[in-house]
Amino acid sequence: MAIDPSELKGRKLGRVLSKLGVTTREQVHEALAVQKTRKVPIGQLLVELGYATDTDVARALAGQSGMAYVDLAGVDIPSDVIEAIPADNAQAYQVVPIEFNPKAKKLKIALKSPNNFRAVDDLRLLMGFNVEAVVADEALIDSLLKEHYSRNESVSDVVSSLASDEKFKGLAASGGASIDLDAVLEASEDNQVVKLLNLVLLQAIKDKASDIHFE
Repeated sequence: MAIDPSELKGRKLGRVLSKLGVTTREQVHEALAVQKTRKVPIGQLLVELGYATDTDVARALAGQSGMAYVDLAGVDIPSDVIEAIPADNAQAYQVVPIEFNPKAKKLKIALKSPNNFRAVDDLRLLMGFNVEAVVADEALIDSLLKEHYSRNESVSDVVSSLASDEKFKGLAASGGASIDLDAVLEASEDNQVVKLLNLVLLQAIKDKASDIHFE
C-alpha cells in the first residue's frame, strides 16, 4: 500500500527507506557504522552496499520533504499540459508540467530536487496558479525538457501566434466600438496570453527590471 508522503516528512533517511520497505534496520545500522569512518551521505552508502538503488534514495529524499516521487518513464504528456509553461520558464527552473487544469487553475510540476522551492514559488507568482510539486528522476526530466522544450519560445513567437488567432483578431478589429467584456475575460485566460505574460515577467526578472512598459 502506498504511503502518504506526509508520514515521511522530517524523518531520517534510513528510517524513511525502512518505512518504504527498501531496507531493514540492520542494513541501515551497518551503513551508519561505515559512515563513522567515511563521511559520505547515508543514501550513497546504502547504494554502494547494494541495499538500495538511486531511485530508492531519490524517493526517500522526496518523502523527507513531504513530497511524492513519480516515475515518468514512458509517460506521454499532452501538448496542452506542455504549453502551460513557456520553454524559458521550464528551462530556467528545470521543471516539467505533468498535469494542468486551466479551469481550476491547478498545475502539477515535476522537479529534480525537493529543495527547488524557488521554482514552485516563482511559478505560483508568475502564473497565478495553485502549483503542486512532485519529484522525478533527474535524467528523465532532462530528457523531457530536451524533447518538449529544445526550442526556446520568444515573446515575438507568442505575439505572432496571438495575431493569427481569430479570437484576438476580433478584439483588435473592434477599435473604438463597444467591446464584449466576456470575450475579453475569456481571451485573458487563454494559454497563449498567460504564456506571453510569463515570458515578459521572466525576462524582467532576468534583467532585474523595476518597471514593465507595454505599448
